[in-house]
Amino acid sequence: MSYTEPLLVTGLMADYQLTEQWLLRAGFHRGWMMWEDINDTLDFMGGLHYTSYSGRTSLAYAVSIGPQDPDGTRVWGVGNMPWAQGRAWEGGTPSPFGNSFASDFYALTAGVQWRPTPNWVVRPEVRWDWYDGPRDPINDDFPFNAGESRDQMTFAVDAILTY
Repeated sequence: MSYTEPLLVTGLMADYQLTEQWLLRAGFHRGWMMWEDINDTLDFMGGLHYTSYSGRTSLAYAVSIGPQDPDGTRVWGVGNMPWAQGRAWEGGTPSPFGNSFASDFYALTAGVQWRPTPNWVVRPEVRWDWYDGPRDPINDDFPFNAGESRDQMTFAVDAILTY
């Protein structure tokens, strides 16, 4: 299960094995999905990973944060805590946050992956999005529930059959 890993970053990442169970990861990059960022500031990417003595359970936390706009005002980051228990169960809590538009948007997501058989994956999740800002000055509304709410809760599930 991946976490806080954009498809392309240009930078440097280093791993340091603190103990047999703990791995520390830290580095910098020049922005997501581009060869060189559109500002002169480096972004930080790092995390901590734990694996049990048996190797059947793991937990990780990762973050990537830094300005993505030329003026340095938009800061995005993602924290995630993926975990695994054996081969049948995996889960995670990706939590993107950022400063965008007039104010801040946040989200918390929790989900699991269940593999009842080698070719089936079932993935339920719950997500809470919220906006910390004023009403839109043009439409006098908020971003959710047809302009009436600052937040929303969504539930989803999908099933994947590989053959």
